[in-house]
Amino acid sequence: APHIVSELRDGVEVVTVVTEAPLSYSGVTLKLDTNTYIGEEGDPVFRDNKKVGMVNTEEYGSKMIAIGGANLLTGKDGFIVARTIVELANGEEVTLKVNKKIPITVQHGKAPIINGVQESVMRIGCGSATIGLFADRMKEAVDECIVIDHHVVGLLSEHLAGREVGLSWTGVVPNATRSSAGRYFGEHGEGIGGTTIATPRDAIKSVDMNLAKAGMTILVTNTTGEIYELFEVLEDGDVKSIPMTQKALELVQTITNNCQESMTSVLYVGGTGGSARGGVCKRPLGITEAVHDNKAILTIGGAPAFVLPGGGINFMVDTGKVVNKAFTWVPTPATVCPVEYTMTRADYEAMDGHMSRIRPVDELKKEFEG
Repeated sequence: APHIVSELRDGVEVVTVVTEAPLSYSGVTLKLDTNTYIGEEGDPVFRDNKKVGMVNTEEYGSKMIAIGGANLLTGKDGFIVARTIVELANGEEVTLKVNKKIPITVQHGKAPIINGVQESVMRIGCGSATIGLFADRMKEAVDECIVIDHHVVGLLSEHLAGREVGLSWTGVVPNATRSSAGRYFGEHGEGIGGTTIATPRDAIKSVDMNLAKAGMTILVTNTTGEIYELFEVLEDGDVKSIPMTQKALELVQTITNNCQESMTSVLYVGGTGGSARGGVCKRPLGITEAVHDNKAILTIGGAPAFVLPGGGINFMVDTGKVVNKAFTWVPTPATVCPVEYTMTRADYEAMDGHMSRIRPVDELKKEFEG
């Protein structure tokens, strides 16, 4: 720990221990706000043809990629793994490839670029959620609405929200596998909304003319409102594309206006429960217990971190909140992370801290300024 400083805050003496921790157990988790297909969960992720991570389980509206970790860092391509972690954590642009074929360019705070196309907005929700949010407006604009999504495709008239606004099933069947009323499972692919549906017309599997009527309108859109087409049902149950009406245009614009901008978030993930604790105190279990008892506050480059429950000191931090260019790496290989522990002087003494090394923070500031 290069710096152990103290300061009086509200009548309480507070100590902060600043460590420079080389962490073999480290990596970054990338959150890409997009529905665009990037591969299947578990697919390997490469940089310069070297494996640096994998596609992780996705979150609501976002694809997730895990980069690094102890096993890859200590593997044959550990240097490029460490460099990739650090460059991403420091806010630099990096181009990756899933399965060596799907290029993805990522940088914290910017929209991801997938297959050469920059994402614009993230979905408002799944297809079912979109109908749940706007069923009343959909009813006013069209007779039927299909919302395409790789997770759940929504069908307005059959959906519970459709019933709540007075609709009954129109006989339209989406091109997806039925889950429950108005909800259909989509399939992952390179089509609309990350599905296998290539065009809006492909979203309409069939129309039961025992229930449907000629002239009925069907709007097909995606969960960002960016892709859309309006259809009219014909006498034989087929459909034809027709110009968008003003109300239909207003509807898809409303969906788009309620979407957030797509961006890339980089979360640094590390474990500092080993020898790095030696620079903090002489009783390593003391600092571990203090962190979990909220007696010692863990920050990473000044940013608040989430500490995982259970044993050890494993944490996650939003790199966008960390001081600029805070991370580096060493040829262990491991990444080097700025870790700070802040607590009262009494609690620091109780864990057998390095009391003789404490300096007033103003004294250290003068050294840096001088």
